Amino acid sequence: MRNHVVQYAAEPGFEWYRLRREWPWVYESHADLELERWTKVKIEVAGRGAKLYLNESTKPTLIVDGLKGEDLRGVVALWNYTNEEAYFSNVRITSAVAQPVRNGSDVAGTWAVRYLSDAGVLDGSMILSREGNKVKGTWSGDLGQGCIVTGTWRDGYVELSFPGEWPKESQLGAPGPVTAFLAGWIDGDSGKGRLRVEGRSDGRWWRSGKTGAGASDGWPPRQTMPDCITCPVHLGSGNRVLPSTFSYRNSQTASFAFRAGFGKYK
Repeated sequence: MRNHVVQYAAEPGFEWYRLRREWPWVYESHADLELERWTKVKIEVAGRGAKLYLNESTKPTLIVDGLKGEDLRGVVALWNYTNEEAYFSNVRITSAVAQPVRNGSDVAGTWAVRYLSDAGVLDGSMILSREGNKVKGTWSGDLGQGCIVTGTWRDGYVELSFPGEWPKESQLGAPGPVTAFLAGWIDGDSGKGRLRVEGRSDGRWWRSGKTGAGASDGWPPRQTMPDCITCPVHLGSGNRVLPSTFSYRNSQTASFAFRAGFGKYK
């Protein structure tokens, strides 16, 4: 449980169990919480990203770059789980200038893709078409040529996969068949998200809507921080393990769960 103290989820569809299985360690992290003390929490949400800070630290405990929810407007909610206790105090909400985030960008077209991973930089291109929420196409690049891509599109959010070959030029791991999984948001002619090559690498991808000269201009893209909401929350607990959840819904749905309490974790 130590590495699951802080968790991100976006329900329905992206509960903690699914995110942990598909993207291990990406949407949860460890934090040292003191017993019998308030836990101070600050959450910043900017466009499609969010950061969670604990106990006035200047370094975020959890960063989510690519929130899963579709909602662009909503409310703030604080709650605890059934048959468990949670206490909230000194809740403050600060709005910021709205970021022009819009859903619905199409995935169809020719992409230039850069993948920055813990195993190095890989480049490629994708030619994709969409029929309803079904996506198909090909990948050509460092992970193979003409690899068949399949996946889904949901209001601008994509989940794709394709079989490929681990490059023989890589000094990390022997060449051989691999499967790549890509997820993220398309925003106009750009896009970004998370990509993992099963058993080989994990990292982030960026997409440009053009190929050839200038395709990598601006990679990685600059980050902006408007449309941000900051919510410091103090949390207390009773005499057992108490999960508490903070949820923000404005430019995205962001649900962060953290556990604090007494006794042993199950």
